[in-house]
Amino acid sequence: NLQQPANMQLNQPQLNNEGTRRKLHTHYHQTQHHRAHNAYRPSNAHPRQHPLAPHFEEWMTTHSKTYPTSDNQHDRFRIWVQNYERTAAKNEVHGPCRLTGRPVFAPNHFADLEPADWQAQMLTYAPPPPLEMGTNRRMGRTQPTD
Repeated sequence: NLQQPANMQLNQPQLNNEGTRRKLHTHYHQTQHHRAHNAYRPSNAHPRQHPLAPHFEEWMTTHSKTYPTSDNQHDRFRIWVQNYERTAAKNEVHGPCRLTGRPVFAPNHFADLEPADWQAQMLTYAPPPPLEMGTNRRMGRTQPTD
């Protein structure tokens, strides 16, 4: 029985896109499970006691974020932490940028929004009304009469 030395890495084949997605998906759900058991709750801890609090404060300054109440800020901090953890998990799976060596994903100005909040704000496309058959006019528009 030959054992691999602890400091020697196995040559693993490159994951195709499907394998990478599957690995990221599995890691995401493991992170979600871990987060559910160790969730930051604003009611039992002050955000300044959280290890990511200085990063959140810096992020707020960078993106000129202010909140109307401390409860609202606590809620946004909780969401920001969840998004920060999800971003860190993506970087762990993806690895650093080949050109810069820096993480590929980072919190942006949407980091205090839950996915549903972001979708409600950003995915607001409403298609134009359909064209009337055989014309270039949109249905529902009134045409001037002679």
